[in-house]
Amino acid sequence: MYFANHAMNTVYPEQVLHGAHVKALGLQYVDEQWQHTQHISRFSIAAHKLYRGQRVYKLLVFFSVEQALRDNEKQVWQKLLSVLNHEVRNTLTPVYSMAQSLQQDGNIISPEMQQTMLGVIESRAAHLQQFVANYAQVAQLPPVDMQNIEVELLVSRWQALFPGVEIKALNKGLVYCDEEQLTQAMINLVNNAEQANQSAGNDGITLTLDKPKNWRFTLEDNGAGIANPDNLFVPFYSTKPNGSGIGLVLSRELIRNQQGELHLANLPDNKGAQAVVTLLSR
Repeated sequence: MYFANHAMNTVYPEQVLHGAHVKALGLQYVDEQWQHTQHISRFSIAAHKLYRGQRVYKLLVFFSVEQALRDNEKQVWQKLLSVLNHEVRNTLTPVYSMAQSLQQDGNIISPEMQQTMLGVIESRAAHLQQFVANYAQVAQLPPVDMQNIEVELLVSRWQALFPGVEIKALNKGLVYCDEEQLTQAMINLVNNAEQANQSAGNDGITLTLDKPKNWRFTLEDNGAGIANPDNLFVPFYSTKPNGSGIGLVLSRELIRNQQGELHLANLPDNKGAQAVVTLLSR
């Protein structure tokens, strides 16, 4: 060894390098790459051959990867916080709206609807608490709790959660699902539909539940449609000025977590978009 760059001097701050053998420096040649036995995760080593006269030299250049690792770790945390922020905001917005309605319009809301709204608020708050706790621990979707729920009950709870959406069930029966995760996905989809309508200056959202074979939930808006369908499920990609690029990706994963699927498409003549959730019948 004859010369060393700055990164290499960091590895050997007080060691005499001149004339030292590679083994004495903790270097080894593995799978056609040079590695340092003690600092393999901190540095990458690039090797080049040099010819001088009749002799062949090896030029080893140390590159510190610590900054790249720190930058990557920072990006991971930023994306994780973006997911948490997205879910917190999307859950609290309808909860806040229902709480305001109960305070201001409590005298004109029927006692039955008041109890339903309070039940939804309690349910969403409990789910959000558990959702955040699971993300904080393992940064992945929590396991599903699949149960049968009457479609009429599901419609009733969703109507309280989405008062601006026209919801109708064409069939009766049981929906086998994780209600909390399915509702979380629906919150994201309805939020997207409302934003699409607002951007287009239109209103009107419908949610139809039917069962040709498996349960199918069809959500339709009157927005301008999907501008870039190729990037719909690209994580952290968004065409919205303040979009996080999380909602659709997370909604699909929440639905797939229940062995379901989410499909999105434009309606004919650019009259809005359609989100279709399918769940396997038990």
